[in-house]
Parts: sequence; C-alpha cells; structure tokens
Amino acid sequence: MKHTTDTSLAALADIRRDQGRRDTFVLAGLKRYRRDRGADPTGYELLRFLQVERPHYDLNSIRPRLTELEDAGRVVKGDKRRCSVTQKTVYTWAAVSPSPVPVPFAERPPVETPRQMGLL
Repeated sequence: MKHTTDTSLAALADIRRDQGRRDTFVLAGLKRYRRDRGADPTGYELLRFLQVERPHYDLNSIRPRLTELEDAGRVVKGDKRRCSVTQKTVYTWAAVSPSPVPVPFAERPPVETPRQMGLL
C-alpha cells in the first residue's frame, strides 16, 4: 500500500482550497494572451505570460488547470505549432466563448454503467 506523506496531503488541501481562483486566473490569462498577442498560447507560453503577475507559478500550476477547464468545456485545444519557449510542436489552448454555464455535479444525470451479462 502506498503511503502518502503529510506534506503531500497538505499541498493537496492548499490546491483544492485555491483551485477555483486558479481556474479563473488561467482562463482570464488565456483571454488576455489572445487579446494582447493576437494568437492562442501553448502551455509554456501561457505560463511565461502569467508569471509576470505570479512569478512563483510553475508548469504544475497551469497545466492541470488547462486539463480541468478542457474537461469542463471552458477551453479547447487549438492548432499545433512550434512553441516559442520549448521549440517543440505542441497544441495551443483557447478559451471557449461564451463560457458554458457549469452544472454542479449533483445536478448531472447519473452515468449508467454497463452490466456484465452471463456467459453464453
């Protein structure tokens, strides 16, 4: 059994407490980047752009938020292009406009799980 350290649990609690603000910050950053630069950023380009305001942020402060926002339908992956930071060909990220209204988890319809049928 894997043992989770108390420092890891404390870090997770801090992230969960701050998650809504980080999501909002990243989403607003995507929109500002597009407005200021006329293009959609890669993950690293967005990180560098947001580090002007929050120098302590690293890629782990940004990248998971993009995935969560994508799962929520608030951002989408764009075209692939060469990243100005890493020089690798990667996807860009764009905010969905207008943002869909989030549905609380409790109000979502239940997911129907497949039932195993007897062997024939």
